Amino acid sequence: MTMALALFLAGLFCFLLLLARNLDGYLRDNIEIQVFLDRQLGDAEISRIGRVLSSRDFVARSEGAVALRFLSREDATAQFIRDTGEDFMRYLDDTPLRDVFFIGIDELYQSPEHFRQIKRKLEGMSGVYEVVYVESLIESLYKNLGRVGFLLVSVSCLLFLSSTLLIHHVIRLSVFSQRFLIRSMQLVGATHSFVRRPFLLRALLYGFLAGLCAMGLIYGFIRVGDNYVEGLESLHGFEDILILGGFLLLIGPFLAYFSTYLAVHRYLRLSLDELY
Repeated sequence: MTMALALFLAGLFCFLLLLARNLDGYLRDNIEIQVFLDRQLGDAEISRIGRVLSSRDFVARSEGAVALRFLSREDATAQFIRDTGEDFMRYLDDTPLRDVFFIGIDELYQSPEHFRQIKRKLEGMSGVYEVVYVESLIESLYKNLGRVGFLLVSVSCLLFLSSTLLIHHVIRLSVFSQRFLIRSMQLVGATHSFVRRPFLLRALLYGFLAGLCAMGLIYGFIRVGDNYVEGLESLHGFEDILILGGFLLLIGPFLAYFSTYLAVHRYLRLSLDELY
């Protein structure tokens, strides 16, 4: 149970690190620049601007698809009326909204300086009225997500090291209580490998059971979190849980085997006086 709790804490912070990485990717994938066009542009001119935009290096691409979408002023008006319930067209002869392109930005260009350069380039294009993006959000993401990621990585590494040391000392205490049994086996002619074998097999079994318990605890924690935290489920998939569970099932037996090997090897080399 001590090993299971130690693995659970380490796995929990690994899961939080996974959530932070997925959240960072989700936010970056949804960062867009809005390119508003001049009024009274024809379809041919709008198509030309769309082709120029889609050819730029800073536009994100996924599986060959360009992260570029167009919203006409008519569709924007209908969407605004639908969302707000206010039909301002009853009082106006023409919609004040403009045709707009929404551009997803590639991760390589998602820094405040790159966004400012992209804005200057796009506003210099013919037919472009204005380029808009949430500058404060970009700067906040660029500064804070890196800090949070570094903090989580540091804490995860520290907690994993602490868990490893805890497991190692627990196993050393377990082997210490059987040090005279090891000496008795040596006195009747047992080889070192013969003495180690039952300890190592038991360590593999206990490590696997501890990893299994830790995986079950983390799975239960994740399910409870999904029920109480809105949107949490969208930040992880079942594959992520399987990968984390597989990691715990591998690292548990490995740590138990390695620590047991070191502990048994130590007592195999001690003299009788040192055992006492």
